[in-house]
Amino acid sequence: MSDHVTAHPDREEVLAVLRTHLLTVLPDLDPALMVPERSLRDLGANSMDRLDVVVATQEDFGLVVSPGELTEANSLAELADVLAEHRAKGSA
Repeated sequence: MSDHVTAHPDREEVLAVLRTHLLTVLPDLDPALMVPERSLRDLGANSMDRLDVVVATQEDFGLVVSPGELTEANSLAELADVLAEHRAKGSA
């Protein structure tokens, strides 16, 4: 996916929200580990944790993104780009 998704201008804002929700779900996680290249799985989030983080982030931005698009994102940066693209388009 990283081949066709370029860094979106809103990526940093979306990354910040993703990090906030990730720390809510995994409060013992070292924030220094939350670099854009890491995946939620790499950071110790199980499938339910990942769902909680993604749903909460979508709710914050009023987005509805298809599960297929979300599962293609392999890193925090790619996930942030997908969400930022939908945010820029006005979601769905």
